[in-house]
Amino acid sequence: MKKLTLIVPALILLCYQISSGQETPRILYQKDSLGYFEKHIKITKLDSLPEAGSQPKQIRNSAGSAGFYLVESDFTKPGPWNSTAIVANVGERTLYKFEFLDHASYGVRMEWVNDKLLHAKVFLGRIIALDFIFDTVTGKVIYGEVEDSTNIVYPDQR
Repeated sequence: MKKLTLIVPALILLCYQISSGQETPRILYQKDSLGYFEKHIKITKLDSLPEAGSQPKQIRNSAGSAGFYLVESDFTKPGPWNSTAIVANVGERTLYKFEFLDHASYGVRMEWVNDKLLHAKVFLGRIIALDFIFDTVTGKVIYGEVEDSTNIVYPDQR
């Protein structure tokens, strides 16, 4: 009975939105027609690991055959902020450097999709983010779109 009392109001609201033609605010994904990726993300193939001081903990994929570490900006200092990630695929003997330039203080999020694909999201502000998937075997971005949250942040500005 408790579940029914939660479901019925939600269904009524949904039916109202559909019948009134009211759109539910949502995040939009679109191709990068303004050159955000070129301006904010640089990916370089490396021959060897760069010299660095203390490196953060490496995040490995489930097979342990690839990993990355992310060095984020010091957000206590004024921007613009730049972050760097090093991605290594041991099985393929490939090494890549990602430079995330002039991003927001929300930072960069990276996670493994599977043993070869790496998902990254770079926030340029509270409304726009760059969302992409990198194939660590081929060394190519196989998916990349701009995430636009305008409808969530400003739902009445359509």
